[in-house]
Amino acid sequence: MKIISLNAWCGRAGKPLYNFFEEYNDADIFCLQEVDLDGSKFGPDVVGNDNEGTPIGDPDLFYSIGKILSHHHGYFSPTLGRWWGNAIYIKKSLYRKTTASGELLVSDAQQ
Repeated sequence: MKIISLNAWCGRAGKPLYNFFEEYNDADIFCLQEVDLDGSKFGPDVVGNDNEGTPIGDPDLFYSIGKILSHHHGYFSPTLGRWWGNAIYIKKSLYRKTTASGELLVSDAQQ
């Protein structure tokens, strides 16, 4: 099983980010941080500003990646409002085998 974890940085990397997903679209699971569902909620200090040299992000990054990863099912988990957070894309062949969903607490503490 191939799992990729990546900070998507709101898509500010631009074309190289999309090329990455095209190249590694055979991965089973992608775990992404800093993904926009609706980046129109942010100002240029967050999504970037060409005038200041900060790359502009993709305000619809979740959907843009979903189009590239057409053989994956995308999940979005908001961490700021309902428009910015984490995303997981699971290959549809694995998604069909999923029988439950929910939150998982990972801890080093002995139970």
